[in-house]
Amino acid sequence: MNRFAIARKHPRSVVIVDVADVYLHCSKALKRSDLWNPDKHVAQSTLPTWGEMLRNQGRAFAPAKLIDFIIKQDAKRNLY
Repeated sequence: MNRFAIARKHPRSVVIVDVADVYLHCSKALKRSDLWNPDKHVAQSTLPTWGEMLRNQGRAFAPAKLIDFIIKQDAKRNLY
């Protein structure tokens, strides 16, 4: 587990994925998606926050701003 430690914090668990084969289903669909066309990208500022998404899906019973605050605090305390 030492090799997966970040900032001297060791993960509780690790999932190792070994990919043997990769298949791309329909290259035309990927091309039509304009994924790499910057003119089709949505501005990040127009996207909802995590808290807003959870509230909109009816899966949260707290205000969106409180959820966003909790998520940020949790990341500061527990991420790395």
